[in-house]
Amino acid sequence: MRRANSSRSFSDKALTASIIFSLLIEKILSSQESLAKVDLTLNRTIDLVPVSAYTQTHPVNMEFDLQCQRCAACCRWPGEVRLVGDDARKLAAFLGLSEKDFVERHTRLRNDRTGLALKERDDHSCIFLEGNSCLVHAVKPQQCQEFPNHWANLLWGKVSVETMRRDYPMLFACSAFRKFLKAHRL
Repeated sequence: MRRANSSRSFSDKALTASIIFSLLIEKILSSQESLAKVDLTLNRTIDLVPVSAYTQTHPVNMEFDLQCQRCAACCRWPGEVRLVGDDARKLAAFLGLSEKDFVERHTRLRNDRTGLALKERDDHSCIFLEGNSCLVHAVKPQQCQEFPNHWANLLWGKVSVETMRRDYPMLFACSAFRKFLKAHRL
């Protein structure tokens, strides 16, 4: 009996993956954008700063673990929220939708055409933002969970604060990151 349940579970997962893959293919084929128009300029060249000059005023070997202040600045910033892993499944379940319905209603093809991203409003804010509240905060996508820590951990000690401010302004819109900077007088 146990084996039958695990087989059925595997079949359900395979069916779900098949549905999501089919929807992704449909979005790719129905997309009006040509591949040539997709903006792939998101990778920025960053100015590296000699560590010796940087360590005089900045702790380099630190791991950021900033707590979300729910300021919603990141939710209003233009860009795409990429769905990875089981993001779509968790969001669909939380909203009481099938994965297929969730994908059709709330996602679009990523700009790089490699997966799904959440749709955004005309003002570029997240479709799940209401006022300053995230309607799906309990199951927010991995990208949202990792902000601002992922970016800060990638950049801190490798680029100057001035370069970070210039090239990654969304990080400085985040109240948790601003609070950290203020506490360290940066």
